[in-house]
Amino acid sequence: MNKLYIILAQTVQAYHACIKSNNREWKLRHAERLGALVREHMPSGAGIDSGTSFNLDKSNAEKLVFETKSAYMMAGRIIQ
Repeated sequence: MNKLYIILAQTVQAYHACIKSNNREWKLRHAERLGALVREHMPSGAGIDSGTSFNLDKSNAEKLVFETKSAYMMAGRIIQ
């Protein structure tokens, strides 16, 4: 089985190829697969407030861009 980052990179590459070829059906399928992989495998909770999202616009086969929002406790205060 391939490592997760390889699957993500291949799917991002396919997604961007669909944009170039104007294949809306498969573009949507690739975006949905990426969303499902991120929801299933990326961190959520325990200080990561809104889970992890994947930035398709900034990602490519060589660079995968994830975004999170976090909060942590410092001297009894929540810092965001």
